Amino acid sequence: MIMLGWLFVPVYIAGGVSTMPEYLRLRYGGVRIRVSLAILALLLYVFTKISVSKLTSIHVVRWF
Repeated sequence: MIMLGWLFVPVYIAGGVSTMPEYLRLRYGGVRIRVSLAILALLLYVFTKISVSKLTSIHVVRWF
């Protein structure tokens, strides 16, 4: 992760942006990339919540 930071921080600074969505909007333009990132973030959030809930419930059931 640190190596990726060394790679991407100069690109972000040169572009005058501070987040990945800002950089992608600057590079590719339009609203479509923002919507795509929002949908991806929601799907990943739901997937991780479901996974953690299932794993936790399995451990709780085994414990009792």
